[in-house]
Amino acid sequence: MQRLRFSANVSWLYTELPDVTQRIYAAASAGFKAVEAAWPYESPVEHIQRAKKDTGVTQYLDERQSSDRAYNLLSSTPRHWTARGHIQVAQAPGRNEPDSAGELNYQYLFSVLEDMGYTEYIGCEYKPLRSTDESLGWLRDYWAASK
Repeated sequence: MQRLRFSANVSWLYTELPDVTQRIYAAASAGFKAVEAAWPYESPVEHIQRAKKDTGVTQYLDERQSSDRAYNLLSSTPRHWTARGHIQVAQAPGRNEPDSAGELNYQYLFSVLEDMGYTEYIGCEYKPLRSTDESLGWLRDYWAASK
């Protein structure tokens, strides 16, 4: 089984921290190996580069997905998912963490992606209902189960 990789979208996660660089440090502390940001421009590029170097995270830019924002996962078949490129997770309809109440069964969707051999990062782009660290229980459970 291919273990899925997740990136923290620091434009959505860790918004309890005032700037992108602090969010990068927090994401790395939580175990993320990659971060992405829809709007990283609030911090000087030198500070972002320093945070990436200090933490060893990869920056996975979010700009390339702008044309695919409205893609509806439920109206497609799994074989089309990876053709879309970057995948992001958020529960529907509230756009909260994947294990919050909603329409999508992420355990099932993740197992399909694993079976397909999906290797790109999956962006965590959701509005936490509580602090970001508290909202990551679903991801800690996934990491623990896939070791």
